[in-house]
Amino acid sequence: MDHLVLPAGVSPYIIVPYRCTESYDGGDFFTYPERKGWAKDIESNDFGRRSPSETNAFFQTWLFFGCLTEVLKAGGVKVDTNDFIEMKSNTVTTRKLQQLIAQWKLLWPTSNDVSKQCQCRSYQNYVPDKRCRRKRCWQSVVRDHNSATLRTTLMILRTVSRFIDLSGTEGDNLAVGEDHSVAPVIPLDPEIALSISALGCALHQASRLVYEFPPGRLSWKGTAIMKERLQRANWCPSRIAGTMGQLGISGRYYCAANPVKEAGDHSECSTRRCVAQTIDEDHYPTRHVPGCSCKSAGVPQEELLDIIRQGDAGHTPVVTWVGGTGGLEGRAVVSDASNVKVSRNSNVCIYVAISHVWSQGLGNPAENTLPICQLSQIQQMVDDLFADRGMDEHIPFWMDTLCVPVDKNLKEFREKCIIRMRTIYEEATAVLVLDIGMQEVSSSSPVFDRAFAVSQSAWWRRLWTYQEGILAKHLYIRLSDGVQDLHEINGEMREHNAELEQQGYTSTELISMDVSAHLTMGKWEPGYKRDMYYLPMSVAVSTRSTTRGTDETLCLSTVLGIHPAPFLSIKGLADQVIDRRMELFLHYIKKFDRGIIFNSLPRLKRDGYRWAPRSLLGHTIGDMGTHYTLADVKHPAYAASLHKDRHGVEGLVVRQYSGMCLEPVATSHPTTIVVGYGDVRYGVQLLLDESSDFPGWNPAAKYNLVLSEKPGTAMNTPQQEHPALIDVESPGVRRIRTMAVLGTRVDQVDDIPKVIMIRYVCRAWVTIVEKDQGFDVK
Repeated sequence: MDHLVLPAGVSPYIIVPYRCTESYDGGDFFTYPERKGWAKDIESNDFGRRSPSETNAFFQTWLFFGCLTEVLKAGGVKVDTNDFIEMKSNTVTTRKLQQLIAQWKLLWPTSNDVSKQCQCRSYQNYVPDKRCRRKRCWQSVVRDHNSATLRTTLMILRTVSRFIDLSGTEGDNLAVGEDHSVAPVIPLDPEIALSISALGCALHQASRLVYEFPPGRLSWKGTAIMKERLQRANWCPSRIAGTMGQLGISGRYYCAANPVKEAGDHSECSTRRCVAQTIDEDHYPTRHVPGCSCKSAGVPQEELLDIIRQGDAGHTPVVTWVGGTGGLEGRAVVSDASNVKVSRNSNVCIYVAISHVWSQGLGNPAENTLPICQLSQIQQMVDDLFADRGMDEHIPFWMDTLCVPVDKNLKEFREKCIIRMRTIYEEATAVLVLDIGMQEVSSSSPVFDRAFAVSQSAWWRRLWTYQEGILAKHLYIRLSDGVQDLHEINGEMREHNAELEQQGYTSTELISMDVSAHLTMGKWEPGYKRDMYYLPMSVAVSTRSTTRGTDETLCLSTVLGIHPAPFLSIKGLADQVIDRRMELFLHYIKKFDRGIIFNSLPRLKRDGYRWAPRSLLGHTIGDMGTHYTLADVKHPAYAASLHKDRHGVEGLVVRQYSGMCLEPVATSHPTTIVVGYGDVRYGVQLLLDESSDFPGWNPAAKYNLVLSEKPGTAMNTPQQEHPALIDVESPGVRRIRTMAVLGTRVDQVDDIPKVIMIRYVCRAWVTIVEKDQGFDVK
């Protein structure tokens, strides 16, 4: 594991034992089991007659040393396996891997040898046979030259990935019930399984760079050891799930190296939601600067309200803290941002918007005040952003704790502030992030450590701070010894990653901690259709949370430039408000990726919207269902669209999926049935998870299945002439199950020809079966 990047001052913490009883023989990789008498074990997936020591020895020799030897051999690099063994400690080391990968890269042609006018590489996913016919075309210089070697490399890596799946190590963040792996049958030690997976991942990343093919979908599992370390650090299950979902093996290894212990009781938390960080407004402790117990101060309320009430939408109040002198107490001065001119020679209004997390004590649910020690410190931090200001000049700032009325009788003013939230952050000269975790990191720390501090901060995990960060002109984070522009960290990350790649490192998955780039996901630009931003936004907020569920669509609509007033006008019980506001939000989006009908998230309950997630918060990569979008039907014309017919019936119109009509089921509660006749029979296994609404089979109802693809048998991905042009499927593998949606037939939509209308019930797995054993109903 020495080839993986670690935080400064941390040594490798997973020691991999060397269990091999013989060296890899250097023969053909794929026939190694046959040469060693393991062919029957492999074919039957039954290793019961082998001892754990035999199993660990065989698979370490084959999948670690064999994979290492044969992948690099195909690339023209000779490997001495003794370089990967620490003889004194009898452990495995990958210290020399970077050197070999760097050597590998030098042996193969790159796009640097291609004509600058050739764009064929950018088309390889869409137009595989496109050739620009230039003399130095990418197709002939790179792809044709690399094709045969790439084919061999991918076949080896697919095999390794498959057997790591079989080892049962925990891995991909698929949705609930969607793990495509077969049952764990290879009893490998977790350290050995993880080392094989980490090596496979590194070689896969390197081969992608060497042979210039697009990222595939090989899965590299092995989070169990890292996950246990995070659990011991009292991390919330939702934080663990989000972190594991965003990072690959190298990022997970980095993250779990020295996790900061998290406060709170997370015993009631789930992978979707943290309840330990929910704010109790009745017992909220506003925080002082350490060692201080001063009194609080705030802005004059009437002056604050006068500014907010001006005009239909109101104006922006900003605060300046003026310290006390000559025995006089300090005071907070509130002004209209449009009237504040800090620079004597400029008409530009300058103010800083503060972005913080209420759970860290800088809020106040009772009144618009803060301790004087905090007001003085915040003013100093704001002033420090402007080195060219005059000595006696203070830069005003906007902060929700001081500038958004909290009195229950002032809801009208509070809503005006919410409506202006986009304007407040867009017009601010800068946004300053105050987070306790980030303020423990120095600006001189390695860039990965700074980026990691941001990506794992409480600020990064809250919903409103996404809006505040994404709308900022300049986003500064406060560190222990000053501030840094988040975009500067982005630039440092790119430069550092480039240096690592030159040295043979393949830890490019750490780019997932590129928080500056992450904040651009879902950032709407005027003139663009909002449906383009729905999925990127869902990814950006997937690990975030909010105390008030009713705030979600207020925040998301603001980011997308949708006026919040219609959402604020929806009143009632919290659960009803959440649902109706999300329905309204979906109407503004209008078009969706068709795979969304297979999402595994809790759904809206009202007919016409039962296809839609109730919330975009607290989910992992596979939950949205978009990986079930048909690969060969990506034209925008086939996007799913929200529709209302002439009778007022609403629903999502989805095209290009096949389906089945089911005959009435006699019994009420079986969750698995067999359908079909003769030789073609299908098993239907209902998935009764958070997205389902299955009260039992209704004999009077007509049931339909919508299939994500045609059900098939276990398959081996055929080797294409140019494998660089196809997605790499994990041969797991054995994807004999097809995801489907079960619904009850409602009616024919008479103004859209050839459309069948169904009411969502639940998701289901559909499989081809040969026998009925184990099924409840024929």
